[in-house]
Amino acid sequence: MLDVSFIRKNPEIIRVMLKNRNYPEELLDRFLEKDNEWRTLVDIVNQQRKTRNDVAHSVSKLDEEMKARVFPEMKKLAENIAKTESRIEELEKDRNEVVLLIPNIPDSTVPVGACYDNNCCVKSYGKERTFDFKIKDHIQIGEDLDIIDFNRVPRSPEAASMC
Repeated sequence: MLDVSFIRKNPEIIRVMLKNRNYPEELLDRFLEKDNEWRTLVDIVNQQRKTRNDVAHSVSKLDEEMKARVFPEMKKLAENIAKTESRIEELEKDRNEVVLLIPNIPDSTVPVGACYDNNCCVKSYGKERTFDFKIKDHIQIGEDLDIIDFNRVPRSPEAASMC
């Protein structure tokens, strides 16, 4: 998984990588949108908390009339903070889900192909083995042994479209 700050600071590198790996570039756009809103709301909440703390420190110096005016405002501010924090948690969850769909950046020496079938062998070791039966991939072996159940596991639409 890529670091959120790396994605934020290097969107052009991520965009090129997504394009080269045939992933939808809208993953990056979704991430940046969620991340920008998340960062904005975190700043707002931090400012609101600072205001609340400043008032809390000065409330002992206020007379009763001022306290009566300040308390309802602080209650409203606390409600706003709670609402905004809820939205921040929601955005963070959404943002992290998108980050999980963004693949790692391949080494610069990896050739770019149109699809998996166009991959080329760069280097091989030893002799290629031959078998007198049809070879199964790890997915088929797992399903045959009943240790993998892809039909039951829910998949995100993005992950399903990449297969």
